[in-house]
Amino acid sequence: MRRIDALVRGMPQLWMMAHEVIVRSTRKLVKRLSGPVASDADRSTAMFGDWYASVLPWRPRHVAFLVSETPLLPVMVPPAPASTLLERFAIQLAAVLRRHRVDQTVIPAECSGTVDYRVGATEPQRAGVNE
Repeated sequence: MRRIDALVRGMPQLWMMAHEVIVRSTRKLVKRLSGPVASDADRSTAMFGDWYASVLPWRPRHVAFLVSETPLLPVMVPPAPASTLLERFAIQLAAVLRRHRVDQTVIPAECSGTVDYRVGATEPQRAGVNE
């Protein structure tokens, strides 16, 4: 929680901007997600940086596991239907940030409709997720 608090205090100028969030996923998940494609050079402009996503095969149902690049904040979301995964991710991220007692002025800026998501494949040498 301290890393998140320090990050929030260190970047107040980002709170009011529209953000572009890059979600780097396994190839299998990228095929299922809808949205503009991100190149390897693209980087998120949001406070938490790029997000890395994979689907974990848990029982009784699978879970989409997303981790932010900067504070390594984990967020879990049901992966189905994949067409709405990114919208549901934003809702779950807001809930996680509230549980971490992040300043209420930061949450809408990171999770609102002003956030544009772009989807790209993981960079195998950087991401610790299985294809």
